[in-house]
Amino acid sequence: MTNIVTYRKNNGLENTRSREFYQRCAKSLLMVDGVLDSSYKINTGMPLEIIPQQNPYAVKIKDSLDVFVSFMGKPLVNYQLRSWCKKDGKLVVKAFHKTNAKGIGKIPISSAGEWMISLVKMELHTTSKKADYDSYWGSYTFQK
Repeated sequence: MTNIVTYRKNNGLENTRSREFYQRCAKSLLMVDGVLDSSYKINTGMPLEIIPQQNPYAVKIKDSLDVFVSFMGKPLVNYQLRSWCKKDGKLVVKAFHKTNAKGIGKIPISSAGEWMISLVKMELHTTSKKADYDSYWGSYTFQK
């Protein structure tokens, strides 16, 4: 959301109220009966997509999971991602990552637990006076 923070600062809007339209772009991957398949990499057609490049269940702890991130079908370059992992109800990982020039982020899988990779993409809303911004909240969850 740094683009919106910069825009608000540059236009003297830091202390003004704003409104947004938002959309959730959420995915969860479940493994059934220990079967690894290719469903992890399905592009669902949502505006904001997080697509692992390997099956998260096949990635070993201490290895990394590469994820491709796109917005409206185009790679999100140099964009911030977050990873989270909870184990036994406690947060054991909370980290920031950046995508590269191809929209790929590298997520170290450092622990067993419930994982979430997430990001928020915000843009100026230009089609009505009902909102100032459009925000897209993307997430991908799985368990190790």
